[in-house]
Amino acid sequence: MQFKLLSVLAAALTVQSTAYAMSSTQQGQAQKQSEQITQAEQITQAEQITQAEQITQAEQMKHIQQLEQLAHDIQAKQMAEIHQIDITIQSLDAPTIVATLGTITTLFTSTGTIIAGITPATLVAGLPDIINGLSTLANGLVTNAATIITVPITTPLNLVDQQLVYNAFVTLTQANTQLINAILGPNGLFIDTLFRAPIGIVLNLIERTVVNLAGAIIARIPAFAVQAQDQLSSITASLAQTITF
Repeated sequence: MQFKLLSVLAAALTVQSTAYAMSSTQQGQAQKQSEQITQAEQITQAEQITQAEQITQAEQMKHIQQLEQLAHDIQAKQMAEIHQIDITIQSLDAPTIVATLGTITTLFTSTGTIIAGITPATLVAGLPDIINGLSTLANGLVTNAATIITVPITTPLNLVDQQLVYNAFVTLTQANTQLINAILGPNGLFIDTLFRAPIGIVLNLIERTVVNLAGAIIARIPAFAVQAQDQLSSITASLAQTITF
């Protein structure tokens, strides 16, 4: 009887030992499979990250080239439209000058609205809109500024008209300063980015046109020449921001 009991116990222990051994083997296999899956996932994630980085770098280079091309186009347009005197127009009246300055101001504020809708996190995705906005601004600025810069002064404006032109000039200066600060100011969208240099070149060309425009405006409002120096100082400060790295 005791022998039977011992035999049963021995058989039970053998089964338990075998089951344990099988369980340990299965656990080892499961753990190995888990490790293999984890390694495969890590490799896949690494490949995805590498691909994303390559795409980002390609996008960045594309946008830099677009900004460089835009700078070239602006310079060509300036040479074609601003660096010559238009003798076909005899004079400009105050309403025409004020309306032209208003159009330019709207171009600056519209571009500022685009910038305001983009954050550092969405900068790369928003660059096409920014580049298009700057292109529209530059083209409109040069075309409209040329109508003032290239026309010689033949008839002085009266005091009331000079006041109107000065007020429009102040509004334009404010819009210009706000845009440059939003892009390149201490908290500007591009201040610590890879695009700082190429967009600085684009804005430098834009600001040079604004400086030329400011000179032409101030020459037409001698009664407000002293007050207008404050506006000119703001514009030259904005110009300086475009070349400070």
